[in-house]
Amino acid sequence: MLILFPTDREPPTLLCPKVPEQFAVTDELQVSVKWEEPLYRDNSGMIGIVNSTHTSPSIFGIGIHQVIYTSSDPSGNTASCIITITVTGTNNNTDGYI
Repeated sequence: MLILFPTDREPPTLLCPKVPEQFAVTDELQVSVKWEEPLYRDNSGMIGIVNSTHTSPSIFGIGIHQVIYTSSDPSGNTASCIITITVTGTNNNTDGYI
């Protein structure tokens, strides 16, 4: 008896949350940012592997930063999403150096 299983060619989905703009108010010009993990879904119903470039919470300096999530399902299909984190602030230092 030969049993055939359909080939899964559909990639998983990652639904990344939006992170509000953060404001750094310390002399270090950094802020700890916490965000929700992306939602992972796959048509197989099985749990896949999700990796990220940062863990929540993480420390970020002033600027625009990307947190990249990648996932793969048991069939090797992949997906990714990017969370953009923007940190703004002012330097209270009066010596002219940042």
